[in-house]
Amino acid sequence: MSYNFSLTTFLKKGELGQIGNALAAVRKGHTSVGIRGKNTVVIATKISDESALVDNDSLEHVAIICDNIGMVYSGLSPDFRVLVAKARKIAQEYKLDMGEYPPATILVKKIASVCQEFTQMGGVRPFGVSILIAGFDDGKPSLYQVDPSGLYFRWKATAIGKHYEKTKEFLERRQDALIPKYPSRVVKTIIHTEETTEADDIGTIISALKECSDGEVTENSLSIGVLNFSPPNQNFNTSTVPVPSFKRLSKSEIREHLALLA
Repeated sequence: MSYNFSLTTFLKKGELGQIGNALAAVRKGHTSVGIRGKNTVVIATKISDESALVDNDSLEHVAIICDNIGMVYSGLSPDFRVLVAKARKIAQEYKLDMGEYPPATILVKKIASVCQEFTQMGGVRPFGVSILIAGFDDGKPSLYQVDPSGLYFRWKATAIGKHYEKTKEFLERRQDALIPKYPSRVVKTIIHTEETTEADDIGTIISALKECSDGEVTENSLSIGVLNFSPPNQNFNTSTVPVPSFKRLSKSEIREHLALLA
């Protein structure tokens, strides 16, 4: 049986074989989930229990690109590290030119272009990683997915990596659970409506990872990032308009959300 090692040559089926192999690497990676709410985006991943001796705090699973953009991945962590460095450089260059950090859509298109370029050049291989990017566009939250081919999507809620199909089915069931006559106190069953809060979306993501991923879900096995509007810093900004802000949740904050679901 012959094997095609060429990246830039199409197979008879009209596919680039190495893109399929890159997506296979993504599907072997840990499960990552993202949800877009009314004023927030929550992204998270279930960290693999490779060894009790590994210090997971030394590994960056949810990356802060700039003040208003964050990323999470499934696939090969070294490839993610390279894309994080490129994304941070893009964000800083944009700020030097425009005086502010880029909208999510601009950064997404540039990172997608980087991924696509690695499908056309000889002597390289595609990035073995898919990423979820949380940001704001025109004052509204956005959740994007970028794949090794350079293709990108905008989502209300999605999952990538191992068990992604089962996790997306879970999210769809939660979406279908919305009954308009229900009061706000039951919005924990909803994925994306104007009723949901940041806590609701975090709870939904944790529930999805609990049900669909391998192993126990604890504060040590989760990495969660939240994008929302934060009050302006009056020491540096005279504006009274809230500004988008991305942060990673601490272990104690994750523990509190886990307790609410117990």
